[in-house]
Amino acid sequence: MAVDSTFKKKWEQNLYRQEDDFWRKWFQTKGLEWHAEYTMRLDPNSRLQDIFLKYIDTSLPKNKIIDVGSGPLTIINKKCPLTELEIHAVDPFADGYRKLLDEFNIASHPAVIVQQIEGERLTEKFDCDSFDIAYSRNALDHAYDPLQCIREMIQVTKKGRYIIIQVAPKEGSRNRWHGGHKWDFFLKKRGLFSQETCLFLKGKRTAKVNVTDIFKNVTDRVELSLGEPHITAVFRKL
Repeated sequence: MAVDSTFKKKWEQNLYRQEDDFWRKWFQTKGLEWHAEYTMRLDPNSRLQDIFLKYIDTSLPKNKIIDVGSGPLTIINKKCPLTELEIHAVDPFADGYRKLLDEFNIASHPAVIVQQIEGERLTEKFDCDSFDIAYSRNALDHAYDPLQCIREMIQVTKKGRYIIIQVAPKEGSRNRWHGGHKWDFFLKKRGLFSQETCLFLKGKRTAKVNVTDIFKNVTDRVELSLGEPHITAVFRKL
């Protein structure tokens, strides 16, 4: 999925304004309608969520997890009863978010400092085969090249370990492709005569592609489900 420089520049401008506005209101109201999440993100002793617990490698004394497109504070909770955690968080607008943290007197609180790295360029910063879990929530539908983000997430994940993606279904078209909402992720049967469900991706002006098939030679599909409010896709790196 080739992306030209003009598209990327427009994406950066539109998305940063949108994200800055959202997170500013989120901090002002201490989470908008998600007050419990606000508290949890700031709590260094919050218990790791079940979506991660079931994929933790209990044979290791430490599991490394990366949160791709984390926003100013990672959603990943910090304490695991099974093993020690090393959490990395990255976002293309981390430097701007750091100013928000300063503005709302939160800069000294985060247990995980978000690094300014694009999801499409993870391997410029991190070694291949270095994470036990690569995770992204509500971010890939905002990326300028979501397939490259997934490709990079796979690259930095250890063989036999997991890539977990959570996205709202058809977020781009639902928002009329406004701002940074450039992509629709959705679940669909493979074809007329197949009952197999696959993860698909489509842009406003691009044909739909079968994400499951694109990465079938480097991953096994572990889970594809539609819950409230996310599609959850879990792949194991071969």
